[in-house]
Amino acid sequence: MDKLPMLLQQRYAVDLQQFGNEISFNFALFQQPDLLCPLELMVNLLEHCAVRTRCDHFGAVLAQLQNHESLGLMLLYGASADNLQQALHSIIDNIHLNASGVSYQLVSEALYSYLLLHLQHQGSCRQAVLFTLTQCYTLLRRLTANQWRPQRLCLKQSAPPQVTALKQLFDMTIQFNADFDGFIFDRSQLGLAITNKDRQVFTFIQDYLKLSGQQRPDSKLSKIKAAIRAGLMLHQRCQLTDLAQELHMSVRAVQYYLQQNQLKFQQLLAQVRYELACDLLHNSEQPVSVIAEQVGFADVAVFSRSFKKYIGITPSQFRRPASSQLNTETVHR
Repeated sequence: MDKLPMLLQQRYAVDLQQFGNEISFNFALFQQPDLLCPLELMVNLLEHCAVRTRCDHFGAVLAQLQNHESLGLMLLYGASADNLQQALHSIIDNIHLNASGVSYQLVSEALYSYLLLHLQHQGSCRQAVLFTLTQCYTLLRRLTANQWRPQRLCLKQSAPPQVTALKQLFDMTIQFNADFDGFIFDRSQLGLAITNKDRQVFTFIQDYLKLSGQQRPDSKLSKIKAAIRAGLMLHQRCQLTDLAQELHMSVRAVQYYLQQNQLKFQQLLAQVRYELACDLLHNSEQPVSVIAEQVGFADVAVFSRSFKKYIGITPSQFRRPASSQLNTETVHR
């Protein structure tokens, strides 16, 4: 976000000293080299900027001005891969080095692939989503010499008043009030070659991370939960056989792993289902009936009763501003 002060001053004529006092933020922080903003700070700051500038797609505008070099190791990981699929896996596995609370998930089907964004933040994060997805879009386009062409940008948020200006930033269809934030693209594009790749850099980074202890250990449980979430978002269901197929494991192997962790599939499915429901209630404007269907309930009344039994309040109560203090940590039982 190093271009934020310049954007505010030059394009919107914002007095940074005055604005900083109003929102209790010191813009002098941006003078620090290699500044890393916590997710909570970034989310709130971008929302304040959107209000001050009256630009309802401020996050996307800012991301277009960013230097890709500011992504540090993420850029090197992507640029050192052979193809887009390898680059995405490298970035997804190591994005924690650049940002906390931000993760991506790649899901592929017969014809299409889905790149899903997850922000671990409750409440409004409209601008942070636009910033992160725009940055991702421009980075992957650069890595593939502009050959990566998603067919659709999906946003859980509703269409903003300045929707025409937002659409001009992306060469694709934008779907609002979607079930997830992310991109849909032709699966064949995973084979796109990465330009200017450097395998020596990739090997150097891998060795450095291992020696410094910064490489995140593989979490099979996290991958299982991510696969369940993807099944619910894309198909409104996830059976044990579907999960095993997605993970390239046998059903027995999945069951054995869960048993070793004192878990049952239905228990984990319920946890992920209500985490997703809470996420959609907080961060989308879809009706409760649509969210119920999205997480696998054909009857909204059954969903409401089940949600209240699991969370302690109804979906409508959870969505109210007064309930915003309750977050999805409630469902981590």
